[in-house]
Amino acid sequence: MKPKILVLGPDKNIPEPQPPGQMLTALAVATGTPITPLVRLNTLDEDTWEEFTLEFVSCIKSKYAKVVQCGGGGDMGRDVIGYTANGWDNYQCKYYSDKLSVADVVLEVGKLIYYSFLGEYSLPSEYYFVSPKGSSTQLIKVINDKTGASLKKEVLARWEKAIQTKITSTTEVKLSSELLSYIDNKVDFTIFDDIPPIRIIELHRETPYHDIRFGLY
Repeated sequence: MKPKILVLGPDKNIPEPQPPGQMLTALAVATGTPITPLVRLNTLDEDTWEEFTLEFVSCIKSKYAKVVQCGGGGDMGRDVIGYTANGWDNYQCKYYSDKLSVADVVLEVGKLIYYSFLGEYSLPSEYYFVSPKGSSTQLIKVINDKTGASLKKEVLARWEKAIQTKITSTTEVKLSSELLSYIDNKVDFTIFDDIPPIRIIELHRETPYHDIRFGLY
């Protein structure tokens, strides 16, 4: 059926609005269309993102005996730490307007290498990048190389321009022979991975905080 025409005067005829394609519930009428979890994920701000990550990591009871938030100045490249019986895992919170790039990731890997090289902490068993927009196609390709060779290659190739002057504002961390030997012999590049946004939501859904963050969608 053709839409009716509302006559407002010469040259001002407009089509009559059509009814919605589906029935609306009383709740939808009162509150508007619900926001999907993936969209709501991107409404959190940078500070809230670390709290959000802490919420779902702290509820992985079968894996972690203790979970702490280290974000802020002096965290030495660690945000949310999950302690296991034999070591620790790191969840690195990255809240950017775009998807994570290889450049974003290599700097964080460089921090981990440098501070563990200094003996500030041991290397983690697992290291996850947690971002509301996920990872770029190129980063996914690099991380999905489960030999770790692709990520190691990117870190070494970008060290001078993207890492050595950005780890700390007080020291230029050059790729010395000692540091390079440490990277070759001690750093396992297969520990690094990302958590896709849809998986982040699945993990958070198992927490008592989920309904508070997302409602009953």
